[in-house]
Parts: sequence; C-alpha cells; structure tokens
Amino acid sequence: MAGYGIRTALAADAAAVHALRARAIRISAAGYYAPDALADWASSGSEDALRRKITTADGVVAVLDGRVVGWACLDGAEVDQLYVDPDHGGRGVARLLYAAIEHRATARGVRTLTAVASLRSAPVFLRFGFTEVRREARLFHGYPMTVVDVTKHLG
Repeated sequence: MAGYGIRTALAADAAAVHALRARAIRISAAGYYAPDALADWASSGSEDALRRKITTADGVVAVLDGRVVGWACLDGAEVDQLYVDPDHGGRGVARLLYAAIEHRATARGVRTLTAVASLRSAPVFLRFGFTEVRREARLFHGYPMTVVDVTKHLG
C-alpha cells in the first residue's frame, strides 16, 4: 500500500474515474459474466453522469503518483461503487477506499451500510465484514446478471 493516497473525488476526476471503471469491469469481472453483458456494463453511464455523481454523492479516489487508480462512492447508506484499476489490484487499494467510505458513513451517523455487489466484488465486501443478504439474477440492459446484496452494521 506504500505510496497510495486517498482523497475526496473531484468533478475534474470524472474522465479518469470513467475510464478506470470501464477497464476494471472489462478486465477484473471477466469470467464472471457473459462477454456481451460485460461490454454493455462497461460502456454504460456517461462521463457527465459520473461527474454529477461525484458532485452529489460522497466519493473518494485512490491516487498513486497523481494518477487515479481507484474509486468508491457513498450514496446515503449505500456503497454505490468500488472499483480498482486492475494493475493495482491485490495491493490493498480497495481496503483503503472502503476504510475511507466507512469512516465517512460513521461520521454521518450511518448505522448500516449496504451494497449491491457483482460476483467479482462480493468476496471483497465479505472480507470487509459485510454479510450476504441475497444473491439473485437481475436484468441489466436486458442481460441477466447475478448480483449479491450485502449489508454491514457499523459500531
């Protein structure tokens, strides 16, 4: 984890976060979902929509040498997004992002966090102390994709 920093996401990060998200979906989630579903998921959402999310929700980015390598977002009591550049996976970046999100949630008085996790990210959330509530296939742009609803009670 040496060298990685966490800071509040800025509207100016939208392009980097948008590219990072698409790359993480295409590479990290490969093998968990059908290629067409992954391609559609990776290309969904615009940079402008992401910029709006950054300005309305509580997002953080992980940076290394000034480059955005991870992104997470707290939207109310939901960990809405958690993505790490595949080149930086397995180095604790997701844990740093999540710790920042949990800290922000606790400071706001959130007692329970939720997330809708992909099959790729569900084990990560479980390592962070979340509990699986339900696993089901949901339609995403016409593709059935299994997701895992998780929850975590905060102290």
